[in-house]
Amino acid sequence: MREKPSPSTNHKFIALYEKCWQHEPNTRPKIRQVISELEELNNNEPLVVSENVSFKEIETTLEISKTPENDEVNIPSYDCDINKYEL
Repeated sequence: MREKPSPSTNHKFIALYEKCWQHEPNTRPKIRQVISELEELNNNEPLVVSENVSFKEIETTLEISKTPENDEVNIPSYDCDINKYEL
Protein backbone atom coordinates (compact mmCIF):
# COMPACT_ATOMS: atom_id res chain seq x y z
CA MET A 1 0.00 0.00 0.00
CA ARG A 2 1.38 3.39 -0.99
CA GLU A 3 0.48 6.76 0.42
CA LYS A 4 -2.09 8.80 -1.43
CA PRO A 5 -0.80 11.97 -3.06
CA SER A 6 -1.83 15.32 -1.72
CA PRO A 7 -4.55 16.94 -3.87
CA SER A 8 -2.17 19.81 -4.65
CA THR A 9 0.58 17.53 -6.04
CA ASN A 10 1.41 18.05 -9.70
CA HIS A 11 -0.29 15.27 -11.71
CA LYS A 12 2.81 14.76 -13.90
CA PHE A 13 4.94 14.28 -10.77
CA ILE A 14 2.44 11.73 -9.44
CA ALA A 15 2.60 9.82 -12.73
CA LEU A 16 6.41 9.84 -12.60
CA TYR A 17 6.76 8.49 -9.08
CA GLU A 18 4.07 5.89 -9.70
CA LYS A 19 6.14 4.64 -12.67
CA CYS A 20 9.09 4.32 -10.26
CA TRP A 21 6.97 2.08 -8.00
CA GLN A 22 6.44 -0.58 -10.69
CA HIS A 23 7.02 -4.08 -9.33
CA GLU A 24 9.15 -5.20 -12.26
CA PRO A 25 12.48 -3.33 -12.39
CA ASN A 26 12.50 -3.42 -16.21
CA THR A 27 9.26 -1.42 -16.33
CA ARG A 28 10.59 1.37 -14.10
CA PRO A 29 12.08 4.47 -15.76
CA LYS A 30 15.86 4.78 -15.95
CA ILE A 31 17.50 7.45 -13.79
CA ARG A 32 18.22 9.65 -16.83
CA GLN A 33 14.52 9.62 -17.72
CA VAL A 34 13.55 10.50 -14.14
CA ILE A 35 16.00 13.39 -14.05
CA SER A 36 14.85 14.62 -17.45
CA GLU A 37 11.18 14.55 -16.43
CA LEU A 38 11.93 16.27 -13.11
CA GLU A 39 13.86 19.00 -14.91
CA GLU A 40 10.98 19.43 -17.35
CA LEU A 41 8.52 19.73 -14.48
CA ASN A 42 10.78 22.23 -12.75
CA ASN A 43 11.12 24.37 -15.89
CA ASN A 44 7.57 24.22 -17.23
CA GLU A 45 5.22 24.38 -14.30
CA PRO A 46 5.31 26.79 -11.40
CA LEU A 47 5.32 25.35 -7.92
CA VAL A 48 1.85 25.51 -6.45
CA VAL A 49 1.62 25.47 -2.71
CA SER A 50 -1.84 24.81 -1.41
CA GLU A 51 -2.88 26.43 1.81
CA ASN A 52 -6.05 24.35 1.82
CA VAL A 53 -4.43 21.20 3.16
CA SER A 54 -6.00 20.45 6.49
CA PHE A 55 -4.18 19.32 9.60
CA LYS A 56 -6.39 16.20 9.55
CA GLU A 57 -5.21 15.32 6.02
CA ILE A 58 -1.56 15.66 7.08
CA GLU A 59 -2.20 13.63 10.21
CA THR A 60 -3.92 10.87 8.21
CA THR A 61 -1.05 10.73 5.71
CA LEU A 62 1.45 10.42 8.55
CA GLU A 63 -0.56 7.66 10.20
CA ILE A 64 -0.76 5.70 6.93
CA SER A 65 2.99 5.96 6.49
CA LYS A 66 3.52 4.49 9.99
CA THR A 67 1.48 1.35 9.33
CA PRO A 68 3.30 -2.01 9.10
CA GLU A 69 2.12 -2.54 5.50
CA ASN A 70 4.29 0.40 4.48
CA ASP A 71 7.39 -1.29 5.89
CA GLU A 72 7.52 -3.82 3.04
CA VAL A 73 11.05 -2.90 2.09
CA ASN A 74 13.82 -2.17 4.52
CA ILE A 75 16.03 0.17 2.52
CA PRO A 76 19.54 0.73 3.86
CA SER A 77 20.72 4.30 4.12
CA TYR A 78 23.08 4.51 1.15
CA ASP A 79 24.57 7.78 0.04
CA CYS A 80 22.15 9.01 -2.63
CA ASP A 81 23.91 12.23 -3.63
CA ILE A 82 23.56 12.05 -7.42
CA ASN A 83 26.08 14.88 -7.84
CA LYS A 84 28.86 12.46 -6.86
CA TYR A 85 28.24 10.28 -9.91
CA GLU A 86 28.89 10.89 -13.57
CA LEU A 87 25.77 10.39 -15.68
